[in-house]
Amino acid sequence: SGIGYDNGFSIIQFGRGKQVWGAGNDISLILGEDAPSYDYGLIGLNFRKLKMRYFHGFLENILENGENINRFIYGKSIEWAGNENIIISFSEVGIYQGPGRSIDLSYLNPISNHIEIEMNNRQNHHGNNQNAVWQLSFDKYLKDNTRFSFNFLIDEITLDKEEEVLGEDNL
Repeated sequence: SGIGYDNGFSIIQFGRGKQVWGAGNDISLILGEDAPSYDYGLIGLNFRKLKMRYFHGFLENILENGENINRFIYGKSIEWAGNENIIISFSEVGIYQGPGRSIDLSYLNPISNHIEIEMNNRQNHHGNNQNAVWQLSFDKYLKDNTRFSFNFLIDEITLDKEEEVLGEDNL
């Protein structure tokens, strides 16, 4: 449920629901239909062959060890449609959380990315309380109604020894 505006070029939505991103029918590796609904806002632009989307939402508030932990989710994607038979997209979806944590203004920037924000200490709450996944999707319709879909995911890679010392790992 919610409210929105879509004129074919731009879209703005506010409400409660979920996002489903990825190539293929019922192949949603990061964001899917089985996830619980959450409150979010979404903006998107459609330049014929190029589409961009960004959303930010509040997942939940949980009580853990006597502290209220707020969890937020964000996602951004860029999609290119070469013609009616091929679609290629790249997206980043992340979750950040923390005791009493509020919306992080750095994650509201639709052109920044998780690594840049974390490596330059631009978040409002420092520490190991955020994670992101990047997805490259490819979808192509072949002749005779055959479809080829491909999704490649990268989850929170460790870039250097300094991150390992801080407790980051590739597992």
